[in-house]
Amino acid sequence: FAKAQGGEVTLSVKLSPDEDAGFMKVSLDVTDNGAGIPLEKQSLLFKPFSQVESNYARQHQGTGLGLAISKKIMEAMNGTITCISGEGCGTTFHAEFLLSVCSEEDTLIEPQHAKVPLDGEVVMCMDSGLTAEMIKEHCLLWGLKLQDLSGCMHDLERNVDRFMSRIRQDANEVMFIGYENYLKVKQTCANFDSSKVLVVGKLPQQAGAISRGEVDVQGFVPTPVKVSVLHSRLQSRLAASKTVSDGPFAEPVSTESSEKLLNSPIPSSSSTRASRTGSSKSGSGSVVSAASTVRATKSVVKSSEKPTRVLIVEDHSVNQKVAIAMITKVYGKNAVTFKIAEHGQEGLEIATQNPNFDLILMDCQMPFMDGLECTRKIREWEKGRAGTPYYIMAMTAHASKDDARDCLTAGMDDYCSKPLSMPVLKESLSRFEKWSREQSSI
Repeated sequence: FAKAQGGEVTLSVKLSPDEDAGFMKVSLDVTDNGAGIPLEKQSLLFKPFSQVESNYARQHQGTGLGLAISKKIMEAMNGTITCISGEGCGTTFHAEFLLSVCSEEDTLIEPQHAKVPLDGEVVMCMDSGLTAEMIKEHCLLWGLKLQDLSGCMHDLERNVDRFMSRIRQDANEVMFIGYENYLKVKQTCANFDSSKVLVVGKLPQQAGAISRGEVDVQGFVPTPVKVSVLHSRLQSRLAASKTVSDGPFAEPVSTESSEKLLNSPIPSSSSTRASRTGSSKSGSGSVVSAASTVRATKSVVKSSEKPTRVLIVEDHSVNQKVAIAMITKVYGKNAVTFKIAEHGQEGLEIATQNPNFDLILMDCQMPFMDGLECTRKIREWEKGRAGTPYYIMAMTAHASKDDARDCLTAGMDDYCSKPLSMPVLKESLSRFEKWSREQSSI
């Protein structure tokens, strides 16, 4: 689902007594408001390495293993997992399983934040949604009073007096405000006091806001919101409100802590590969060293003493590493070199602009351009050049006869099914080496 378009995921858990004494039935629902899954595609969901998208040039990440593993776990727990969805109406995954009830002698560890009640008032200036509702529920649970000023956000210029007078009314209060609304308030209200504000936003927004001095570390609640973080931030802000002379914090955050947060890696769209946002540069495939992989055992007879040059066109980093490790184990760490392309478009650019590879391992399902289309374009390009054509080996999660035919029809020479297995890979590499020797003798 598109987070930029208001996408949300809801997790709900329900407990009910089971007929067997000592057990409770757990019903778990994970619901999103995304595009939904067509009925005819739902049979693929729980198959390993299967993707719902019908076209090979899929736009979403994933290996197709998550739901298959979830189903195995549910089966091991004598439970079930099902999908309820339809195109255009979101998706719910429903799981049911039994858990034993704790005895009276068992010690339950209560979260630390659940033991500390809070005193004060919370002003909500957030757009409606699950995050806002979650914050409201926990604030009430901790004994805080609530007031909603979200309506002021729609016409802030006209409501600025009401907004400013309300936030100054009580010293012992904290305002929750979404990041976009916070920026709007900062621009409109010159005297806005942010020391009593908790800004709610995404992790990338947190790093940028702190580095630009828009908010301090303790003044930002990253989403998805953790209950422990929410309680800690509230406790800090309310304590600061009571002790005005101590400045904006009851316990100031050290420079070292701030720098540690700013310098820590942040999982965001910017940390995904540049190719997923369309910003990859032409021929920018990353070079990967095979020196750190496992010790080699030579079992494939090479056609020459030169290192075998392999281009891996694969969009998933785990699959890239697996392929590198296994091929290195077959050839030896000094007998093979690798270059990585993150998708078919990048693979095409590298293969045609730097035609110095012996073997191309081509994933079939990739964003921007799938492996079949990439292969067809490479074969078309080869018609206008002299020299040995590329040996292209497909790596595909679909190993049916129809899938194999599609690969060969597109111009591939061989294919290996995922997950890669050493015996199958060795056989495929042996065929490649035989082909390579035949080409050398021509």
